Amino acid sequence: MFFVPVFFSVMPVMADDLFHADPEIALRKLDSLVLNNEVFVKVKYNYISELKAKSSVGSEDEIYWKNKSIYNEYKTFDSDSALVWLDKLDILAGSLNNNDEILSNKIERSHILAATGLLVESLAEIENINSHKLPDNLRKNYYEQMSYLYSHLHQYTASQNFAQPHLGGENYYQIMQLTYVDSLKTIIRPSDSDYMWNAAWRYRSTDSLRYYRKKIEKELLGRDFSERNEALELYALSHLYAQENDRIGMINALAYSAMADIKCANREIASLQELAWHLNDHEDIDRAYSYISLCLKNAQIYKARTRAHDIARIMDLLYSRNIERNEVREAKLERSVKGLLIITGFAVIAIVVIAIQFMRLGKSNRALYRSNDLLNDNILQLTKAKNEFEHLNHRLTQLNEEMLESNMVKEEYIGYVFNICSNYLSKMVETNKLINRKLKTGQTKELLKITDSSTFINQEMKEFYQNFDAVFLHLYPDFVEEFNKLLRPEDRINLKSNELLNTELRIYALVRLGIGDSAKIAEFLHISPQTVYNNRVKVRNKAIVPKDQFANVVRRLGNINLTQS
Repeated sequence: MFFVPVFFSVMPVMADDLFHADPEIALRKLDSLVLNNEVFVKVKYNYISELKAKSSVGSEDEIYWKNKSIYNEYKTFDSDSALVWLDKLDILAGSLNNNDEILSNKIERSHILAATGLLVESLAEIENINSHKLPDNLRKNYYEQMSYLYSHLHQYTASQNFAQPHLGGENYYQIMQLTYVDSLKTIIRPSDSDYMWNAAWRYRSTDSLRYYRKKIEKELLGRDFSERNEALELYALSHLYAQENDRIGMINALAYSAMADIKCANREIASLQELAWHLNDHEDIDRAYSYISLCLKNAQIYKARTRAHDIARIMDLLYSRNIERNEVREAKLERSVKGLLIITGFAVIAIVVIAIQFMRLGKSNRALYRSNDLLNDNILQLTKAKNEFEHLNHRLTQLNEEMLESNMVKEEYIGYVFNICSNYLSKMVETNKLINRKLKTGQTKELLKITDSSTFINQEMKEFYQNFDAVFLHLYPDFVEEFNKLLRPEDRINLKSNELLNTELRIYALVRLGIGDSAKIAEFLHISPQTVYNNRVKVRNKAIVPKDQFANVVRRLGNINLTQS
């Protein structure tokens, strides 16, 4: 999973509030992400570059799975690169004699070929696989891919005469798609990560539809909607809303699904394409055109030929609707202009009459009007000046408070640093004397024993932590109590009797002091960046506030102790 910029967050609310709010709220958030789509694409490229830099390090098995992770990043991002890395995986799987992975790669290649519109090639890649000899996990992937392939064939031939009389007039490819969906139903388990996605498409009654809808709504509560599986579940949820004729829920679910796809730089954005179609039906043509343009750009880059074909149909429809709308607007404008000309004629006559009356009032009235205008201008200027003064005064108060806290922190820590430096200079002098004595007396073995021991370093680190904890808690005496209020009651931190802070609290103490970079925190505390990352993730998972807002909330914790020590 790669880091993505945060343009907004979804606060944890009830599903009914989130998916049945005014759709305009979600659509405006989506508009912002569409405009900033390239930011997420750049982040994706950077993350893939990091994976490639490590892809040739380790054992053959480790190298294989590192290469597999690169393929997974390309899978919905760049079809050409995905196929290149599948070729590499075939070679590696062959050298490892891993037949399961060879078959898995064939299924993956079939998926990429189908996604890019090479449906015949996709079928040829997978049709010789005997599904009955596959292990359960690969059989599930196989059924999913066959369903996906036949759905594309059905989609591509839907407007053509592929109906079969002996099949009840239904499209053959549609029947095959449903057959594999039923096969998938026999082996998929609730523990599978994509269980809810598949279950949402297999309901058989109103009760099961409502059951899966509520279950997906519950799973999605509190998420920030930035991962691919969340996009899929939201897309499935939109389908369930549509079956219940709930347009507001459907539009909101599609919008949040499209947001998740954009954040993870997925170029197979079915939800955004479908959303554009529904917005077109409800006359939001400009927004629909913006969305479908991004879909077309992604389809061209990814070479999704089938999707590009559908997008072209939607764009043609949008173009026709836009022409119709412009014709209606032009007709309205023409009527408005005619009405305006009539009104203008009457207005000209009225103005002439009024002008004659005003001329009779004389110079005294004109002078009075000028004076009144001047007075009004002065009042406006005074009001504006007063508002600006109040704003500046408020800002000055804020700056004074910030400067006071900053100065207090600086004073405390300058004294702390000088004290540390002094102590370490004293210890260096004592250590130098000890080394000198040992060397003069030839006690080199004892000297080596002292220098090889980690006890001294551990003791210094312990003293460093104690000093840091004491100074920080002197500045923010309520920090631990307020930090625990951000966590679930059962997950709150209980310190040992001899502890002021522990590793988790020290990490977020540095965040409170303005040090947000994990690498800098690791360097400061003399621990690994992975330890910092793991602790931050573990604490965020216990939080009662949104994960992406947790650090910002911590930075505002605690009132600084203004009492000088």
